[in-house]
Amino acid sequence: MEECLSFISRYLNGIETKFNRTSRNNMDRQESLLFKLSVFQKKGNPLGKRTFKQLSFLDWKQAQLYVLMNCQEVQPFIGEYTTIHGPKPSLVDWFRSQIWKLYTEGDPRVTTELLSLSRGPSKSVKSYQGYYVNGYRFHTKKRQRRRKTQNSGIIVKGDAESGENDFFGVLKEVIELEYDAPNSGDIEPIVVLFRCVWFDVYRRGIKRDKFGGVSLFGLMFIGEG
Repeated sequence: MEECLSFISRYLNGIETKFNRTSRNNMDRQESLLFKLSVFQKKGNPLGKRTFKQLSFLDWKQAQLYVLMNCQEVQPFIGEYTTIHGPKPSLVDWFRSQIWKLYTEGDPRVTTELLSLSRGPSKSVKSYQGYYVNGYRFHTKKRQRRRKTQNSGIIVKGDAESGENDFFGVLKEVIELEYDAPNSGDIEPIVVLFRCVWFDVYRRGIKRDKFGGVSLFGLMFIGEG
């Protein structure tokens, strides 16, 4: 039967078959190629059922701040802000007004995508219980309860030279932030965030077993991010 299907598929140009279908683990989003801003070029695909929710004002502001702090193109503006205002928590509002001012003045550094980023995402977001990216599958703690494999653990490596510790956590939710970009047609830029529960493992330490596994004990909830 497979030989027959393989033979027929040779003549089905432009039609997806089991022999030319992209693996479900390699179906990275291509619409990100439409955008040039670094944070808008994320690949990957959500897993599981999609739900819609409204971010609280605090979560919305925190999400904006996190995205700005991790955007390469924003770093020069962050340096300017810190020089003038110091490490105050009003970067999001300052960045929005500063980018609009520069945009109206015709500053070549301010593209329409940077302007879109400064305005922030919609408060209405899509929420998922898993995500596939760069060859890895991530499941939330809730989703993996029904599965044999455990994919909810998250580790963020610290910088050893600067003395930063590694962070251990558990994936709680995958959130898609959608930004309004002019002249982008029906496709809007998206930024994906992982909401995690992080643990403080350094007061009591960590224990590695002979298989390389890490046991966390003396856990203390220190927040979500």
